[in-house]
Amino acid sequence: YYLGMAYLNGLYKNIHWPQAIYYLEKASDKGIAKASYYLATAYYTGLGKGKNLNKAKIYYQKAIDSGEKFPPLNFEISEEALQ
Repeated sequence: YYLGMAYLNGLYKNIHWPQAIYYLEKASDKGIAKASYYLATAYYTGLGKGKNLNKAKIYYQKAIDSGEKFPPLNFEISEEALQ
């Protein structure tokens, strides 16, 4: 998780999206809710690998299933905007 966040925040000189996504996906697979939330946000906004609302929903659901509180992502507005 922390390595993914370091790449996400540019702590290794520049932001490196592929590495950030890679390490956040690994952390999410291990059940780290914050990693799932940051992945949901990245896929929701299109940062890194491009916009993917299906993946955003999966990772967001994974994050909130942990029981932690996260700000909501408004998928309804995004889906309408894509049409």
